[in-house]
Amino acid sequence: MLRIAITGGIGSGKTAVTNYLEYLGFTVVDADVISREMTGPGGCAIERIAEVFGPDIASIEKGLSREYIRTLIFSNNEMKQKFEDIVTKSVIKTINRILKGYELSGKSAVFVAAPLLFEYDMQDDFDAVWLVVADEAKRIARVAERDGLDAEMITRIIDSQLSDEEKSLLASDIIENNSTVDHLKDAVNVLLDKYKLGP
Repeated sequence: MLRIAITGGIGSGKTAVTNYLEYLGFTVVDADVISREMTGPGGCAIERIAEVFGPDIASIEKGLSREYIRTLIFSNNEMKQKFEDIVTKSVIKTINRILKGYELSGKSAVFVAAPLLFEYDMQDDFDAVWLVVADEAKRIARVAERDGLDAEMITRIIDSQLSDEEKSLLASDIIENNSTVDHLKDAVNVLLDKYKLGP
């Protein structure tokens, strides 16, 4: 089974790529979706998060207070590491379990959207890594419109991740997303042809 990771910094356009792949009929496993399920009401990571960070941060009934945790972890590297040790490592285990199931079922190719792929040295688990990149100003504007965050918080998040330059050295392929959606789709189509993938 061909395993291809889709990664990139916040606001780069990973979701636009994976939405298009799903539209074409490909199987996509999204680390962010798994993470949200784990940290939502009744999620499997909530009890441990509340234990480490306190009941104001998370509860079984309400799930994770995303605004509260975002403010906390992106102003404190130690807290950020503690949070990621709880959530990200659980997400990685879940992804591996899902991929094993797809492999056993005879699936020929699976895409995995993983924002922190390089930060957690996961790249060697994949046959290829497609990195989505975009100008920082465009990324900030996209996230501000999507999530309602201010530019200062978005910049903090960007600065907490590896730079596009660092990621580019580790990626198999780079998708630039500074233009239109059609341009982005064309770039994905080129890579699908390169890897001889059909829906």
